[in-house]
Amino acid sequence: MEKEQWTILLAFLAGCILTNLFGKDLLTTYGVLNEYFLSQYSYHAVDGNRLLCHIFAERGRAAFTIFLLGRVMPEKLFSILVKSVAAASCGFLLAVSVVNLGIKGIVICICALLPQWLFYFAVLFYYANCVRERGYQSVGEFYRGVASQRMPDHLMRGAVLVFGMILGILMEAYVNPVLLGFVVQLF
Repeated sequence: MEKEQWTILLAFLAGCILTNLFGKDLLTTYGVLNEYFLSQYSYHAVDGNRLLCHIFAERGRAAFTIFLLGRVMPEKLFSILVKSVAAASCGFLLAVSVVNLGIKGIVICICALLPQWLFYFAVLFYYANCVRERGYQSVGEFYRGVASQRMPDHLMRGAVLVFGMILGILMEAYVNPVLLGFVVQLF
């Protein structure tokens, strides 16, 4: 394995270990992955339009912050940081779900992330790879105007990123509540 893959694996393990440092009482009392929240979730109807506005604001802020970080951070560091934070978050979330709900917590956790996070992760990793490719251009090449000749390429990449985010937001607002409600009723 190369260094980047080891870093990502260590980040995932760090997320799992961090969960265990919080203590079981804190993890089972607060948050959305506890029995009380899930029992209440099955009794409420989700208004997709209101949820869409909330998600759009939340994901928009996060996407803008990630975009800015991709512009100011060194390219390789940004790429590794994005992948490591995603891995640590997944490790933390999976460990919390197991601590709170046991094995069924993994199923509920995965259903809570699907299908929207397929789009979000694809957009995030695609952007990280675009930033990393930008780092391979020489500075002189960029300032001589060669990069400006590839403007349609940049517009296409931007359109793919925006389209992927919009699809993820729509999935989170309209598809995920139905899927999660179905899975919560099974348990």
